[in-house]
Amino acid sequence: MVTIRARATSKQVKVSVLGIGLSLAGGIGVVIGSALPWVGTRSVERSAFTLARMANEMDVFERRSERFAVYTLLMTPVLVPLGLFLVSIGWRRTSALVLFICGLIGLASGGVGLWASTAQGDGPMVTAIGGAFALFGSCVMVFSAGTRNQTG
Repeated sequence: MVTIRARATSKQVKVSVLGIGLSLAGGIGVVIGSALPWVGTRSVERSAFTLARMANEMDVFERRSERFAVYTLLMTPVLVPLGLFLVSIGWRRTSALVLFICGLIGLASGGVGLWASTAQGDGPMVTAIGGAFALFGSCVMVFSAGTRNQTG
């Protein structure tokens, strides 16, 4: 049996806490940005969640991959509390994976919203920035985790 042990230095702990904070703040930014107005007319402003729900009800998307993309955007409010829960029970790497996925969704949807000429609200910008923070923070979480006890 081989046991590898490593002490956590204060620098590693600070970097890990920074990664946790950045990824959670980025995930919250993705959810808030998706709830902000993306498209607006004179009297009605629509968020990303409203646009995704309307497109799904109107059967705009024919392929399963397109429908999957819409469903992933609608799942971001669930991923952030799941990431927070996983951090609280000590599963930092799994939490980093969940928040990395949330960041990818936010960066992709925010990028598409910024690229589209119809985006007039602040939602796509906040979503893309939140996604970038979540991606960076989750990478910091993984690479600052250090070694863990391994047996084998």
